Amino acid sequence: MKPFWSIRNIFIDLFRNHDAKLRKLIDGFERTCINTIIYFELVRGEPNKKRYAAMEAYLGKYDLLHLDNSVCERAMDRMRDFRLSDGLDFPDALIASTCIEHDLYLYSKNRRHFRFIPDLKVI
Repeated sequence: MKPFWSIRNIFIDLFRNHDAKLRKLIDGFERTCINTIIYFELVRGEPNKKRYAAMEAYLGKYDLLHLDNSVCERAMDRMRDFRLSDGLDFPDALIASTCIEHDLYLYSKNRRHFRFIPDLKVI
């Protein structure tokens, strides 16, 4: 069984650069998840209505994980631990905490944003 994935900035490359190899890789995962923070980041960054509609349709096939109390509590702990020492920002804290809470791998091009978080599996 393949692991589950939470994908962050990879979708930005997919939509802006139309990377067919990346799309094939992602579509090959058994299960792919995004959380509401990733969704908000993608929606916020898309100014074109036509591309926005295409993005919505594409994202609709993935599991959307909403923030809950447990994820938010974990994120608050990580902000306390890593905000000043490593510069952890709150969206990254919420993304990492979602992955840890749901035992997901995080697939991200910004590995340095997450490398210091224990128990987070970053690919």
